[in-house]
Amino acid sequence: MGHQEFVCHLGTWADAASGVVSSMIVCQCLATNEAAIREIHALGGTTVSDVYQHCGAGSDCAGCVATIQAVLDQCALATLEDEHPRARVRV
Repeated sequence: MGHQEFVCHLGTWADAASGVVSSMIVCQCLATNEAAIREIHALGGTTVSDVYQHCGAGSDCAGCVATIQAVLDQCALATLEDEHPRARVRV
C-alpha cells in the first residue's frame, strides 16, 4: 500500500466507546486529519513512517510528527485493549 493507493481525506472518526466525533487536523501542511491517520492504522500502518508513505503527512515541516505518533499510540492501545480486555490500561 503506497502513497498512490491511499488518499488522505478530511472526514470524521467516531469513538464507539465514548461517542466522541473527531475531525482534528493533524498535518496542517497536507490537510490530513485524525480520521485518515486512524484509517492508515486500521490498514496496518503502525509507524509515523508508514503514515508518511501512505499520504505524506509529516513530510513537510514535521511539526505534526508527535501528534501522528500520539494518534497511532491511541490506536495501538485500543487494539490491545480489544484483544486483551483484562489488560485495560487506565490513564
